[in-house]
Amino acid sequence: MRYFWQSAALVLTGLVFKALADGGDFNITSPLDHGVYVAGQMLPITYVLLGDTTDLELEIFLKPSSELNSSTVTVAQPADVSEDPSSIVTIDNRTYWQHSYNYKIPETAPAGSYYVIFSSFGYNTTVPISIRAYTPMPSTSLAPSTPSSSASGILSDGSSSSVHSSSASHMLGDPRPSILVTVMMLGSFLIVPLFEKF
Repeated sequence: MRYFWQSAALVLTGLVFKALADGGDFNITSPLDHGVYVAGQMLPITYVLLGDTTDLELEIFLKPSSELNSSTVTVAQPADVSEDPSSIVTIDNRTYWQHSYNYKIPETAPAGSYYVIFSSFGYNTTVPISIRAYTPMPSTSLAPSTPSSSASGILSDGSSSSVHSSSASHMLGDPRPSILVTVMMLGSFLIVPLFEKF
């Protein structure tokens, strides 16, 4: 049983933290593999350079899936691979260089599947993501309002929705990613005491 929990913890850790680029020159820490993002908001892109970057050439693209009527967008060409002191990070007592971009997804980007492509010397590392349609935030009124314990509205697909809660935060998207992170965090706190018993 002990080895099962150790294996499970290692697998979960590997899924959450990073993806190694196909060329082995950098680790991609964001976007999240199969992460969900929203048009009109930022797409975080972060990577850590693993070694000498003297000859490294890196480009980053956002490519829509073949079902979408959209074209590939250049995020960074060339992407930053400098060994600037301001981008130093220390991992396991070793020095690396981390670079980030916050790409604003156009409000007009069609909803669907996309790929963030990291291209270096003929190696393409692809991170699949989903982009949801842009939904403008309702304008706020300066008139005082009375608090309510329920909220209702029309969803982007035309159906109506009703939420009976003091908070309307559940209306802002798919709760599964936040639930997954919460479960994984709780799991790590619960698994560690199990290891200490053995």
